[in-house]
Amino acid sequence: MSDDLPILIVDDEDKWRNKLKAMLVEVRYAVDSVSGLEEARERFQRGKRYAALTVDLRLGEDGAQGLELLRVLQFLESTRYSQGPAIVLSAYPDLAEESLQRGAYAFFNKALLPDQQREFLETIARAVEEGKQQIAALREKVKLEYQRLTKRFLRGKTISFSVPPEAENPWAKLASQR
Repeated sequence: MSDDLPILIVDDEDKWRNKLKAMLVEVRYAVDSVSGLEEARERFQRGKRYAALTVDLRLGEDGAQGLELLRVLQFLESTRYSQGPAIVLSAYPDLAEESLQRGAYAFFNKALLPDQQREFLETIARAVEEGKQQIAALREKVKLEYQRLTKRFLRGKTISFSVPPEAENPWAKLASQR
């Protein structure tokens, strides 16, 4: 399984990051982990792709970074920075509905995870497969659009064009929406 894109664990508690990493590595997934939104964002900006993510909703001092990360992932969905599905792990089950409305693939209560380990791993497997399909579809879409534009406009000629700053760097647009 690890021959493909890794899974990103985003959790500010070392204990949970290590536990999840051990669980996923045991079933042969490649795993990367970060402690917060800014680290995750840096990975995305460097072009790192993930087949799926596990996200703790209560990250950082204000406790809202997990929901912000879901917003970032939703925004990136149609860009070259698109990531796989996000599975939310939280000790706050009252946030399940909101996280699902914000685009989470699934929600698991951290307190119940030991009893739901099999269901969690099955959900991860489905999310990874869907993430790979989403990313492959996006790559194919970009490839076909490139071929279409090349055929239509170039026809042996050289052209130049400029890309609007927000198309080249969606991070600037996202930062301006805060």
